[in-house]
Amino acid sequence: MKVNNVPFPPLRWLNGTIPQVKPGDFYGLSSDTLLGEAQQATAQYTHRFADGGSIKTSIRNGRFERTQWSTAAGFAAGTTAANLNDNTVVTRAGLTPRQDVYKNTYAQSDYSNVFSGFGFQHDFLAGIDAAHERADRDGATNIPTAAQRPTTTIGNPNDGLGIANTIIWRPASGYRADSFGTYAQDLVQVAEHWKVLAGIRWDSFNGDFRQLVYSANTPAGVLTGINNTHLGESLFSKRVGLLFQPSSTASFHLSYSTSFNTSADTYQFVSQQTANTPPEKSRNIELGAKLDWLDGALSTRMAVYRTEKYNERNNDQDTAMRVESAPSSQSSLAPSSILRLFSGGVLAVCCETNW
Repeated sequence: MKVNNVPFPPLRWLNGTIPQVKPGDFYGLSSDTLLGEAQQATAQYTHRFADGGSIKTSIRNGRFERTQWSTAAGFAAGTTAANLNDNTVVTRAGLTPRQDVYKNTYAQSDYSNVFSGFGFQHDFLAGIDAAHERADRDGATNIPTAAQRPTTTIGNPNDGLGIANTIIWRPASGYRADSFGTYAQDLVQVAEHWKVLAGIRWDSFNGDFRQLVYSANTPAGVLTGINNTHLGESLFSKRVGLLFQPSSTASFHLSYSTSFNTSADTYQFVSQQTANTPPEKSRNIELGAKLDWLDGALSTRMAVYRTEKYNERNNDQDTAMRVESAPSSQSSLAPSSILRLFSGGVLAVCCETNW
């Protein structure tokens, strides 16, 4: 798949409110660019055993490229919602240009089977997975200034104006990372209406990350250093749950689980000062129910849950890069390293009936 497009520009807030402009009006520049290409291949094979068990193996490989240079539209000083009109001046600021290449390979193999053993019915699942991830990112210099970007007015969208692309691309950062995981879980029927779930997972992650540093004495800059950082982590995650099914139309569950983020992109802005920060982890507690009505024609699901995320990384390139170059007392964690959610809802799905 290939993309060659002009990205639609965001329109900045006006005094804390959404500006009242005509939907579809374009206030970007004709020189704005969004180029991309995606190549992906997947192979799957399932082997079935005589006892009902099966092994499903999948391999996926992909390459993804992106180049983006776009505009954010705003308003001249003194503009308010009250005096907004067709003659209001619209300013055009340049967003940070992006150019990167991702190459990823993933492999996964899962075994599943339902059987009786030790006096209980088991629904067993186990597997292994591995990933190789790499990325190369370019930074931009010699970017046209805001003063070089022409303004327009609210009443003159889609004006077709553009500016010369003087950007000089240079390597900025990248990573190479490998991860491996293995897991097993078993859903056991312990009584007529009761099932118990237990599972465990082990993950290993190793990655090498680099940030390139340039001088500012020339438009392209001179490479003055490369900051290399290595991360290596191995952690266990767990899952336990209790399932109560008093009838064929009602099911209630209580579960607790933990997880460990092994995506290399999560840790892309790590530095030697923050490498000892524990990995990004989550835990979840959930209480829910599924109820079927009208002979299965109507199904309702509901749940209340609490999710906590620990050591959450900041993946915003504009802010994370500044943080990583700050004194070692700062880190790449997001402003709130623990995220708490408490929510509930009802989802109703009505199937085909004879009504």
